[in-house]
Amino acid sequence: MPMLSLTAAERAAAIDAASSNLTFHLCEVGVPDDVQAALFHKGFNTLRLFCGLDETRLEVRKAVTTEIGLEHDADTASRKAMALILSAWESARMQVEAEDKMRVESRLEQSQRVVQISAMSAMRKEVEAVCGKLRDSEVPAKSLVAAKLEQLEQGDLQAEDLREVLQGKCAPPQLRGRAPSSASPHCCGLVDVSKHKHRNVSWLTDDVVEAFRHFTDFILGKHIAGCPLMLQGVARVPAWKLVLAFEQEARKKAYQLVRDGDAATLSQGLELACKSSELVNLHFLMPLTTSTEFMSSLLSDGSDSAPFSWSKGKGKGKGKSKGKEKICLEKGHGKKECPNRGPVCWGGAPPTVYIFTAASLNALALAFGAAVDVAEDSSSAEDSSSVSDTGGVLVEDSDEDEDGFPKQRYGSGVLGLGPPLNCTLMGKTRPFVDGAGLCSPGRWCPEDRRDESDDGRLGMAHECFLELQRLLRDRMDPHRLMLELACGRHLTSPFNGDLLAAGFSAIKGIMQKYGTVLDLDIVPERQPFKLAMIEEFLRLSGDPDFRVFFSGSRSFANGVSMGVDEKLPRVPAVFDPKCKWRDYEGEQLPEESLRQNYPSAEENAAALEQQFQNEAVLGAMVKMPMSEAVVKYGGRLRIASLGAIRKKDDTFRVTHDGTHGTGVNGSIKVRDQLVCPTAGDMRQAARELQPTFVLAADVKRAHRLVKMKEDQWGFQACRSSSQSDQVWLNTVGTFGISSIAYHWSRLMGGLQRSVYYLLRKIAVFILVYVDDLLWLARGRNAAEAVAVAMFFLATLGVPFAWKKCHGGTRVDWVGYCLDIQRRVLGIGDNKTRWLINWLGRTLEEDAVVLADFSAVLGRLSFAFAALEPLRPFLAPLYTWSAAVSKRCAKLSLPKAVRLVLEFLRAMLEKGHNMSQVGSRERRCVEIFRTDARAAGEEVYIGGWAVIDGKRTMDCRWFSERLTRDNAPWVFTAGEPFRVISSLEMLATLAGIVLFGLKSDVTGSITCSAATDNLGNACVMKRLLTTSFPLAAFVMEIAARLLHHSAVLRLDWTPRLENREADALTNGDFRGFDKAKRLRFSLESFDSIIMQDMLSAGADLYEDIKSAIAKRATRVNKKQRVTPLRMHDPWQ
Repeated sequence: MPMLSLTAAERAAAIDAASSNLTFHLCEVGVPDDVQAALFHKGFNTLRLFCGLDETRLEVRKAVTTEIGLEHDADTASRKAMALILSAWESARMQVEAEDKMRVESRLEQSQRVVQISAMSAMRKEVEAVCGKLRDSEVPAKSLVAAKLEQLEQGDLQAEDLREVLQGKCAPPQLRGRAPSSASPHCCGLVDVSKHKHRNVSWLTDDVVEAFRHFTDFILGKHIAGCPLMLQGVARVPAWKLVLAFEQEARKKAYQLVRDGDAATLSQGLELACKSSELVNLHFLMPLTTSTEFMSSLLSDGSDSAPFSWSKGKGKGKGKSKGKEKICLEKGHGKKECPNRGPVCWGGAPPTVYIFTAASLNALALAFGAAVDVAEDSSSAEDSSSVSDTGGVLVEDSDEDEDGFPKQRYGSGVLGLGPPLNCTLMGKTRPFVDGAGLCSPGRWCPEDRRDESDDGRLGMAHECFLELQRLLRDRMDPHRLMLELACGRHLTSPFNGDLLAAGFSAIKGIMQKYGTVLDLDIVPERQPFKLAMIEEFLRLSGDPDFRVFFSGSRSFANGVSMGVDEKLPRVPAVFDPKCKWRDYEGEQLPEESLRQNYPSAEENAAALEQQFQNEAVLGAMVKMPMSEAVVKYGGRLRIASLGAIRKKDDTFRVTHDGTHGTGVNGSIKVRDQLVCPTAGDMRQAARELQPTFVLAADVKRAHRLVKMKEDQWGFQACRSSSQSDQVWLNTVGTFGISSIAYHWSRLMGGLQRSVYYLLRKIAVFILVYVDDLLWLARGRNAAEAVAVAMFFLATLGVPFAWKKCHGGTRVDWVGYCLDIQRRVLGIGDNKTRWLINWLGRTLEEDAVVLADFSAVLGRLSFAFAALEPLRPFLAPLYTWSAAVSKRCAKLSLPKAVRLVLEFLRAMLEKGHNMSQVGSRERRCVEIFRTDARAAGEEVYIGGWAVIDGKRTMDCRWFSERLTRDNAPWVFTAGEPFRVISSLEMLATLAGIVLFGLKSDVTGSITCSAATDNLGNACVMKRLLTTSFPLAAFVMEIAARLLHHSAVLRLDWTPRLENREADALTNGDFRGFDKAKRLRFSLESFDSIIMQDMLSAGADLYEDIKSAIAKRATRVNKKQRVTPLRMHDPWQ
């Protein structure tokens, strides 16, 4: 009797109809696919049907022959297939019997239901066949799958807390995890697993996974998680805990609709739940608007400092009233002159014990408007916070404005949707910085920013953009203007006076339509900016820091405070708090004698006098006799020493020494932390935007544009000559005063945010480093939008240095070079040439001045922030520089230091001054896993290529023993286990050499390897270690990554999950094919730098140890040397 034959369509249909657990049993023993398809086609497509073929093996064999025509005695292949079917039948029958027993026990509540590993694996395999490869974190816990299966069989659905959705290997089933901090596919994975387990459930349709994705979009979109909440004009977003709570209620509603028959399918139930206004009102809007934080924002006076008299401070009185006067009793007021005040009894009372939970104390503090520091997200259900922000450090300690207006708290502003961007710098992930502060829309991708459809306050900015764009198009071609600026064709402003006046009138008319409260025509004295218009534009756009521009008593229009004998403001909506300050020990008080100018200024006194007169014409300085200044300012007159740095145009950058002898900087305490964009932010912006046009611009006289309070002009006094009896007073900020950079950052940050409000979702990034601007735009329309934005800023009075504009497809900005055509970032040709020349001279002399060496090391560190593969080579240089005596003016180069310098020069000469930016979505592929073992004289390294396949028999592998002959450095420290980190890194290097770095991604590629050494994973993230011999292997790996334009992510894997590599280091090769073994020989290995560094580095580090020991018993004398920046600047 011939075996049943099927067509391709019948075969596919039969296999698709089979249950996953039956398929798993048949595949596990190796039943041929055609035999499986024949059984499925005959209707035996579930585990129980297969088990019910008959009672005994003999009868089952006859039944199989009858149904599909498989005769066991026809040939060897048929006999083998029948044996496999019988084996699968026995194992399936045993499973069914065990499942029935456990199911009965679970229903009688004698035990919990258990999902077997085989069943879980079968379900996961089915899901992966449809959805692709799942990460471990995406697989629901077996306990949760068992509970969900039980609910399905009983017809009683329950909505689980997302904290119960844990991967089984991460935690025992009885433990609850933290609430998810972001969206995850757990729910979709769980439902998809259930769908494949129960194909006959009518309400689990094929579109259920897509329905859950739409459900997730609803929760995380602008309807729930991205819903803006206005609190006294401050935009906030719902807290993540509230979003999770509503999501669970929505799922409950969907399951209820299915149970009650109001929804035919789960997909329909989810859709109806999302449309339920009752659900949104009851479980989202009401908890949101009745939270203690919401109510406290309405009741409090807005002060973020301690609202109670006993919170902090020394008090103002002498204690005469003893606190018995009548005070206001309303929450958060703390004011005496208030109609709500009443008598307070301070008499004796019996002791009372108050017991609060942490959540209660938090709610109590919020109710009274007190500041709250949140160190980490609490998973407590009693947490009362229902509004939150996105990104940054949550420290709400804003001070009350001097005019009685509450400052906006952290999280205020027109923030983007979802979390802000992050960037990576030197192995550390940190929030993306564009220079405009925490409330900058530029911290989000353009598509995640808000526009007039998301936030109505941006309607005014949108109208201004359209009108300015129309004006610009009428007078010139904006795109051509951008190309001319990129080529440096404009030495002066391309916008004439008539065009600027038209632009001003257009903005003014639109803003007045939306309701302005200031006179927009006012231009304050000593200021180029139209500060009233800037403030009104920011206010109408929803910016949290608008009053500092004009209406505040310490605004840029009236003059800001230097911070001497005054408290500088704290602006939590824009800046993180500053936690560390420089120690000005001995520099808090001025000297009695007059300070003399430094030689660089004294030698150019006539030029400085002429330059000061030009500054006086601009309103930046005032000249008066010394006697008059003493009478007017008294002890507040601080005459500082001046320095002068000659610039390319033969003018001088005057540096005002506010530290030594004046006591100015020593009395200033800036409370906000300034942060500027770095190479990591530059790389991230280019990676996210993929720009087609870049432009660098510069603001002229940036620090000299901040107006100071007139009563503090005396703190910035100076003389053009030390013999002069005339005093020059700076009326604006000057170089050398520590608070000026803060004020300028606040002013420029507001202007930068105004541009983001103007552009909204247009594909543009703006990075600002002090007064240097970098525009990145994608597409012709975005480049034109940059022209509109520069026209807008020029209309507001921003004095650009037009002759410094440059860009196109390649731009140099704050020392870095970005080439968007090649998609690379690094250092420019001039800086590269300088480094090559310096390295060449130093190697030729075979000696170096230590002061110059330290300065060059700083320049290399700056450059290698963009060239991360070269960072490991700084490690021995740092170690040697820190160890040698500073009393030695010049030292010979050790062999290892010379070796590193030669390598760096060779790399820079070969054009490795640029590195790949990478793509927005970088594909990461795990290549291999390695391990090392050191037990006495037995030292092994081993690894296998995970990328080759799922079965170890299909994978390449290596295992090598290290001895005193081929690796003497292993035994120099004594026991080999002392260098286990180096051995692990050597194993990683061997994996790179033997298995290669292969990927189907062009350009920069990201590869992954695994090790069970956590320390090495951290080293590879930072690409820097001073430990020897570990540094030698890191250098070799970095050199090879640089050659392949690759990034290696070394992941830590627990030892139990790295058993295959561990077996290789123990000589256990049973799971691997000997034909696929690769050999790695240290003797014949052609290294780039490792072998030389191992031989030379040992001597270097021994010398360093001796130098450190000698230095501990010696007092160094400080020598006066000319800094490198003076005699050989890095241009």
